[in-house]
Amino acid sequence: MLAERVCAIISELKCRDTDGNSIEVTASIGIASLTAEDDASSLLNRADQALYTAKNNGRDRCCLAK
Repeated sequence: MLAERVCAIISELKCRDTDGNSIEVTASIGIASLTAEDDASSLLNRADQALYTAKNNGRDRCCLAK
């Protein structure tokens, strides 16, 4: 729920480029929970894989690692 709230808040930001043009900003987030088998590297790798799944599924979304 927190990751979805972060995505929503970011998408509501009013951003402008250096010329004053409005630009859309979104976020994709990969989420992984620590398991007994994880070390820091494997946890980050699973979160990274979830992030790229989110981006490949249309961006501006959150995906939970398997």
